[in-house]
Amino acid sequence: MGNVEFIPRDKTNDLSECSLTHIPKGVLHSYFLEALVLTKNRLTSLPKEIGNLTNLKTLWLNNNQLAHLPKEIGNLVTLEVLRLRENPLTSLPEEIRNLTNLTQLNLGYNDLTHLPPEIGNLSHLEYLFLDNNELISLSKEIGNLSHLKYLNLRQNSLSCLPKEIGNLSMLEEIHLDHNQLTCLPKEFGNLANLRRLDIQWNKLTCLPKEFGKLSYLLFLELGQNKLICLPREIGNLSHLKILGLYGNRTLLYPPWIPEYKNHTNYALDTINYCREHEDTVSKGGRFNVTWDSLKLLYIAQRDIDNCSNNFAILPIEILWTIHEYVISDPYVPIPKSLRQKRLKYFEPINRFAPIAFILFYVFLSLYYAYIST
Repeated sequence: MGNVEFIPRDKTNDLSECSLTHIPKGVLHSYFLEALVLTKNRLTSLPKEIGNLTNLKTLWLNNNQLAHLPKEIGNLVTLEVLRLRENPLTSLPEEIRNLTNLTQLNLGYNDLTHLPPEIGNLSHLEYLFLDNNELISLSKEIGNLSHLKYLNLRQNSLSCLPKEIGNLSMLEEIHLDHNQLTCLPKEFGNLANLRRLDIQWNKLTCLPKEFGKLSYLLFLELGQNKLICLPREIGNLSHLKILGLYGNRTLLYPPWIPEYKNHTNYALDTINYCREHEDTVSKGGRFNVTWDSLKLLYIAQRDIDNCSNNFAILPIEILWTIHEYVISDPYVPIPKSLRQKRLKYFEPINRFAPIAFILFYVFLSLYYAYIST
């Protein structure tokens, strides 16, 4: 099939999984073609004639061996969807700036170390996938993508974000997990339409107080960072449904409780709350808790801290609202207040802790799907 010559008669041509080593000449002269699917082939390069397909709206090149793109790719000015996932691309041509009608660009699982500033010309882009690359920074022109709704940057090597990311006012979902981020710009608080933020597995030590302006945020995943404290303004996130804090071994339980009326699942995995902080909390009076729908408190840290009675001073108001208390280490001291009739207490032994952890994430995935429908 490597030398097949096929002249399509329709506006859509699917040549996926044909073991092609080059694009048939007949295809390259199909000027009326609107959709071309070439996924899972053996293409190592694209001919310059690809630029002849000026009516093309959809081009799928996933799962090939493309190391670079020809500059003629910029001739595809009517292109709306471009998928280049799972190739060894190391860079993009400047001519990509001409693809101003693109709404979806998928560059996941490549070897990109940077994006050209011309990426900012894609003013109609709504979905941008850059996961599993080698990106070490983002150009400030990323802030020009004024129609962007979805941005996936997981599994890169980003240590910081440009402040211009705050210009993405239409952004609803962003994935930044598994990077090297140590801080977030305060302009992050300008993402007024953000619904979901995943920033697990980074090196964050704090969050900007501007996080409190993300009033429509539903899902906030902050697990496996180095957070020491949370800003008080995070209590303004009145629509928040999922707050993941697992794996922050230095996180101190804050002396305030945010009023999340719609909060349904507070996933706390690593709260270090020692007796030395008890005086600070007690002076603040009783907590004002309105998490009436709180269902689950999940604690899965093998060695939470070296303080004795570290959970004994959790506010009773929280404990009355919890229906299930799940813990994966039987050696963690359990406060008497958890032995209320409303609580269900599960204490798997140590060797089953990984299984409990996996089951918990299966539960979260199903819960995400349920509340999104």
